[in-house]
Amino acid sequence: MEDDKSLKSMHRFQALIYELLGDSLKGREDMIDELILIYSAVLMKTAIELYTMSFSDDKIVKEILTSAINSVPEVRQKFETSIISTKGPTIH
Repeated sequence: MEDDKSLKSMHRFQALIYELLGDSLKGREDMIDELILIYSAVLMKTAIELYTMSFSDDKIVKEILTSAINSVPEVRQKFETSIISTKGPTIH
């Protein structure tokens, strides 16, 4: 199924991002909170840039970002559940 293939590809890509983030945080535990905020801002900016490359209509980009905003509670709940079930996020 194509959706299943796309979902697996998305999870692999996300795992690569977490691996890169984990590697960049090693030995910098004293700055972890600040670095996570910086990395988050960079990833968000990059996502917006990619959306604007894919869609010439800003309305579509804004709809996508609004959808992302609305998904915050669900994402938080899933993330917190995964932390509880694995005793922490897996960062290789």
